[in-house]
Amino acid sequence: MNNNVTATGRRVLSLDSKQLGHIRHIIRLSKQAPGDWSDMGPFDPTNEGDDAYRYQLAYMAYSLAVVQQQYLPAYRELLKETFQRLIEKMMRHDVWGYWELTSKGSKVMDPDLEELIEGWVDPVVGKNVMYSGHLLMMVGLYEMLYRDGRYNNEGSLTFMCRPPFRGLGPQDFPYDFHKLAEVIEAQFSASHGMGCECEPNGVFVYCNQFALMGLKLYDHVFGTNRSEKLFKQFKKAWGEKSTLFKPVGNGQLPVFYAVRQDEVITEAGEDNKEAASVVSWGPMLHIWEPEYVESLYPQVIQEVRVKTEAGFGVSLEQFHRTHLQYQEKPSMDLVDPMMLGVHTHGMLGLLAAEMGDEETKAGLLAHADNAMNPTWKEGGLFYPRCDDLKTESYVTCVTGNALIAATRLVTKNGLSDLLNRPWGKKELEAPTINGIPYPEALVSRAVHLQGGIEFEVVPSGIEAISFDYLVAGLAPSCRFTVTTNSDRGEETQEVQSDVSGNLTLKAILDGKLSIRVEAVA
Repeated sequence: MNNNVTATGRRVLSLDSKQLGHIRHIIRLSKQAPGDWSDMGPFDPTNEGDDAYRYQLAYMAYSLAVVQQQYLPAYRELLKETFQRLIEKMMRHDVWGYWELTSKGSKVMDPDLEELIEGWVDPVVGKNVMYSGHLLMMVGLYEMLYRDGRYNNEGSLTFMCRPPFRGLGPQDFPYDFHKLAEVIEAQFSASHGMGCECEPNGVFVYCNQFALMGLKLYDHVFGTNRSEKLFKQFKKAWGEKSTLFKPVGNGQLPVFYAVRQDEVITEAGEDNKEAASVVSWGPMLHIWEPEYVESLYPQVIQEVRVKTEAGFGVSLEQFHRTHLQYQEKPSMDLVDPMMLGVHTHGMLGLLAAEMGDEETKAGLLAHADNAMNPTWKEGGLFYPRCDDLKTESYVTCVTGNALIAATRLVTKNGLSDLLNRPWGKKELEAPTINGIPYPEALVSRAVHLQGGIEFEVVPSGIEAISFDYLVAGLAPSCRFTVTTNSDRGEETQEVQSDVSGNLTLKAILDGKLSIRVEAVA
């Protein structure tokens, strides 16, 4: 990958063939017809587990956000449309319909529960931050990157419940970016300080990161200050009740807080030595507590990472033992790991990528390519689900569709930059290229120059194609030099932008094509 510092002061990289393959797979999944979840079906049919559609969609969106900021800042049309489709899928009843039953409570999360509560259909009004937090962050990233106000109008995020043979008729729950942020902020503010419940009685460290990040993005887009006090509140409350944010070696790390019992549930000694907490919440907590996560990371590597034939895998032995125990004697106090999904390989990869641990990142990707059945389908790359938990080939849908992609796409501090170096007026008003014919042509790099643009296009097939494209956002009625490099050599022409600052140009693509548009001195 080639480094390049753009006119906006950001380093931009080039996408290689595997990275482009992951992006094409995400685009394909986003385009599947409503109700078609091919290649996304989890082991748990209820979508309550950690392999559910919502997590796959969310991590796909986070990966695309990194690609948009770090690789393709000057080419937005394709990822913007894909982002919209991922959010549309997130709003489908197939994704959040589990909540009507989950909201009634369970003895898994509340061992003192004697009777189920009534429950409710609205999936974001309360105690479901494992869904609402991801939705808020997805919408926040979209608005940060594209700032078109698509989700700001009343009812622009409306949950529609339309079961044909139960209930008293259609139910709509209208939301938008503002109302979603308000509801989640209110849940935080009204809580015990630990954050929002992910399901009744359970407040997880992991799930609350996305809600906090979503509120931080809201603050950036609208110039408000909803999140600052909540970050402080979260850190103070968890620091007082648990070992979270304490120096390494102070005891077991917390997984969740049981509200009614006023008890923090930790990773639990003998039955869970895989440092699952840090692996899951580490990538997001690193955004706002980098020193803390970096202090824990060496121990994580020691406990989780294992050497394999091709690179690095992860320790799954205890998960497999727990799965066998559950099959022998199912119980409410022993959750089957297969129902939740064990995503340690993918989550560790994302953490390593965010931390800049290239050795671990490369080793995990090498193992995936060797043992996890890398599959190319319609130009897209993914790792199909494998339920054999006792082998090194085990893959969940969230790992195979989203987390390995994220591992390959996320740069050092890539997630951190989304929140800590968000796009502002300078980036949003910089020139862009439009009209690139997808999937025939793939943009592998798109860089802002001072008043201009530079990008690379590669073909997806062997047939040469010609196309017109538009460069928008240039200085109006000015002269520009367009330099094109291809296997045929270098060609230069001088053209003038129209009164709107647009240029319409032609290109022939029969191999890698590099185009540079810059103002005439």
